[in-house]
Amino acid sequence: MKRIETEDEYQTILTRITELWEAKPNTTNGDELDKLADLVVEFEEDMELIRLVESRKDQPEIAVELHDL
Repeated sequence: MKRIETEDEYQTILTRITELWEAKPNTTNGDELDKLADLVVEFEEDMELIRLVESRKDQPEIAVELHDL
């Protein structure tokens, strides 16, 4: 499964996670739930990093462009 690239994809996956929430481990649905949860964690970590960089990028001691990350 690929990375989450957009907020729309993120919201769609959150909806699917809700549908799968009661899935039993080691089943097709349980495996899908695990994979989707991993994607969400990765996306949320990336978004937090971007927010952090954006909040600090205009500070004079930090000269970072987002495309440099």
